[in-house]
Amino acid sequence: MTVATSLSDVKEKIKDMVDLASVVSKHTKLVKANQGFKACCPLPGHKEKTPSFYVNSRDNYFYCYGCSRGGDIFTFLNLVEGLSFIDGLKELANDLHIELPKSSYSQTESDTQKSERQAGYDLLTRADKFFHRVLSEQATAGAEKAYAYLLKRGISESEIAELSLGWAPESGSALLKKLQTQVDFEVSKATGLVREYGNRAYDFFQDRLIIPIHDHRGRTVAFSGRTLGEVTGENPKYKNSPESDWFKKKELLYGLDRASKIIRNENYVCIVEGYFDQWAFQRREIPAVAVMGTALTEEHLYVLSRHTKQVVLVLDTDAAGIGSTKKSLPLLLDNGWDVKVFSELQGKDPDEWLKDNAEGAQSIKQKLLSAAEALEWWGKLLIKEAQAQNFNRLQTMKSLVEVWRLAKTVAHKNILADELARMLGLQPTEIKDSMQELVAQSAAAKKPSQGQNLLRAETPQMSESSLRPKPRRISNWDRASEGVLVWWIRHMELLTPKSKEAWAEREELFTGSVAEPLVKRLGAEWCRNSGEIKVDALKGLLSDENLDDLLRTWILKGMVSSDSIAKMEDQAKILISFNEFAGILRREKVEAQISKLQNELRSSSHDPEGTAQILQKVQELRMSLEKRK
Repeated sequence: MTVATSLSDVKEKIKDMVDLASVVSKHTKLVKANQGFKACCPLPGHKEKTPSFYVNSRDNYFYCYGCSRGGDIFTFLNLVEGLSFIDGLKELANDLHIELPKSSYSQTESDTQKSERQAGYDLLTRADKFFHRVLSEQATAGAEKAYAYLLKRGISESEIAELSLGWAPESGSALLKKLQTQVDFEVSKATGLVREYGNRAYDFFQDRLIIPIHDHRGRTVAFSGRTLGEVTGENPKYKNSPESDWFKKKELLYGLDRASKIIRNENYVCIVEGYFDQWAFQRREIPAVAVMGTALTEEHLYVLSRHTKQVVLVLDTDAAGIGSTKKSLPLLLDNGWDVKVFSELQGKDPDEWLKDNAEGAQSIKQKLLSAAEALEWWGKLLIKEAQAQNFNRLQTMKSLVEVWRLAKTVAHKNILADELARMLGLQPTEIKDSMQELVAQSAAAKKPSQGQNLLRAETPQMSESSLRPKPRRISNWDRASEGVLVWWIRHMELLTPKSKEAWAEREELFTGSVAEPLVKRLGAEWCRNSGEIKVDALKGLLSDENLDDLLRTWILKGMVSSDSIAKMEDQAKILISFNEFAGILRREKVEAQISKLQNELRSSSHDPEGTAQILQKVQELRMSLEKRK
């Protein structure tokens, strides 16, 4: 176990030890390129067919030339998985067996605890492979029946493999016999795979279709077993792994590991109730996750908020589904989520509805996003229920108090008042006056709990615009500076000046440009290292929070495509290209000076002599520009 003394130490150890390419490869196909790999960009909000995403595997940095985003492993995990720096640090430190320093926010586990936790993951993975092998090989009559059932439900062979679906034999000890040691046996009990009754041990899952449950990182943490026989009180339709250190239903949303990229690209998520429903949406590349026999929790919302704050509830239209929807809405709306309720399933579950719908994915997405706003849906439902119970007007209005309370803004209350007025045949002002009075009187008007306030503070809203870098005006001079700087970093060993005079000329080239402070810092490094600039210095600059984001981007561009010393016949071409870039930069620098002087003439009043001097300077600069051409 490696022990680090500070978070900074941990961060640097992880960046040195982690293989960024292996992490990126889980999200996109990498192709070998010079000094690393290239790929179609896996970052949310950017879809492309021609690779513009590069990984420097030597220095563990990435950069996409298409969407202008780049950084280290922590940046990648934040963009793709929504992990904060601290969450990413904890997960990577655990994977690499680096112990975090004790602090107010990090709870460290002992080596024994970490060993037990990893043993659990290992055993769950082995069980996953065992169940899948039984199904895929159709090793028993039950497995053969289950395989045919899946195909009939529209699950293809490739999807069966991708989901790692399996079959638990009916013998009651098929998995138990695979346990090799006493440690395996103890871990199997802790993870819920094996149970004991008296002196007898037996498999928890028997004679069932097995659905592996994965956490957001794709690790197997539990299983759900579906019976293919008659559903009775003693034989429920689904049987899930018991809660354990690996599996907590209130924290886990099924399918998030597969759907996270789609969610971040689309910037919304559909919440469904069943595994088959989630698969059906995923098959059409519609972002969806499933709850597993529990209402939405604050923990669920915290995990989801890493990816989006827009939800479409697509829950079953039976009494249980409606009840689950009503229970979820206060939690969502109190925490600032944009919520819609899709209620056009026509009595079918989402899987059936999609199968009967011949429309394309885009059309279905549009229907989902056009669903009723949550409060409009709830208000309409309550009015319909009130009418069925012959409520008078006052009783109906009282039933709407909770809906009104959840409308947080004046604009939202005005829209809701218009909708309720239309449904009740009243004026919007009557609705607003009545509801304000009833809310003031109602003891049921709830305040957000401390936990909800904490959640709201910790989960900032995300939108499509937040997935992309903020726009910044880039001048021609900036672009020319970028060209020289990136080419220089890309061929650092060849293009770094070898004498003080040459270095002074290089600094003069960038004087007045946005890159000037960076070049001066590189100059200090050049002096310290006797005419060399080491890669570690560039890494240090990338970690500097005070570095201008534009300069950080340029450094990344150079680093992800950096070359070793080229062959002798190529060095001349590299030098020629650099001189061409430098020539463009000098011309743009003169153009910028001319533009500045012209603006000075327009914006200020000068005496004739001062005006003449400025005009003379402009003429000299123009002549200099002509010579350079």
